[in-house]
Amino acid sequence: MVAFDIGIATIFAREVLEGSIIISQYRTVLLRSSEWEGERQRLALRTITLSAIGAGFVAFALCLIVGIVLAILGNDLDDQTSQLIEGISKIVAAICILQLSLKLPKWLGVYPSTSRNKELGLTLREIRFNVAWNIWREVAECGVFLIPYFLAGSIEEIPLSAIIGVAISLVLSLLMAYANRTGSQYSVCIFMTLLTSMLSTGLFVGGCHEFEEALGETPQLWYINGNFWDKNKFPMTMFYPFGYTQKPTVLHIVTLISWAALTICLHIRKYRLSVQAAAQHCIEESVPTQEEREEQEEEMVIKNGPTTEGSRVEERGEDENTPSIATDFDEEAPCEVHENGEGDLESPCIISFDDDVERVEMVLDK
Repeated sequence: MVAFDIGIATIFAREVLEGSIIISQYRTVLLRSSEWEGERQRLALRTITLSAIGAGFVAFALCLIVGIVLAILGNDLDDQTSQLIEGISKIVAAICILQLSLKLPKWLGVYPSTSRNKELGLTLREIRFNVAWNIWREVAECGVFLIPYFLAGSIEEIPLSAIIGVAISLVLSLLMAYANRTGSQYSVCIFMTLLTSMLSTGLFVGGCHEFEEALGETPQLWYINGNFWDKNKFPMTMFYPFGYTQKPTVLHIVTLISWAALTICLHIRKYRLSVQAAAQHCIEESVPTQEEREEQEEEMVIKNGPTTEGSRVEERGEDENTPSIATDFDEEAPCEVHENGEGDLESPCIISFDDDVERVEMVLDK
């Protein structure tokens, strides 16, 4: 039977997907930015490609060397230690895939984001370094997460699992591209988020079960008879990666419910933080700077003419009969307040409230 491990596949799927998204984001900004056009744009796109390939190759070679050394050192491990290491590796994979499920809604544009339509503001050298560093980090993370498998002597499981993981990441990338083109981000986001969240739960439960096998199992709650319910046979084997078993223990149920609840809470928190950050960003963007306010005042003075000292008149509407609103008037000037437009226009300052038009009219003595 060909060796395969779902934990290894998810590690490769997550890291390859994140790397492809990083490259895609840089390319998208370059293609849409007015700062990068013509030959400069083509050179920058080529730099991104070469930097990603070079950094990925260096990181892969380093991981391969470290993996071979660890595999040689790990041949003397007993079965209990191997089970503990495998449990740790599955829990690490569960954390990785949970982080991926939290990032998917933002990548698909479902959660509010404050980083849209931003210019790069980088030089060619900075682009080369940023892309190379991020791709090297993603590939190196694969090696770090695979250390338990190297120590457990599970090298034969890595090739096929890595190929399947890369294929999964390509499918997810195509789904994201399809969602962005067709506008079906919500349905794709729900499907992918649920899938990755359930897979993360299954990996965490499986990792804890490895601890049970090494240190002693907790009491079994029930057992379902019949070959149909066997986790190693079709069709129930399809649900095994998501935490299914026909004979769950106390630890199995507790970890299943706890991790699922944690996943839901983290998604709720992520959404609320995204909404708050987007709202704060909108407020900051809507508040004009001092220079913008001065430019607006100069335009109003040019259009409406000079005002008396101590006053400022806002821009008049298209209808010449619509009075402007004056603010920052001289507080020492005597003012009369009237309703419905009534009042003595000869007074130095009149504030008139018109209920029908819902406007505030201020006439200053010139």
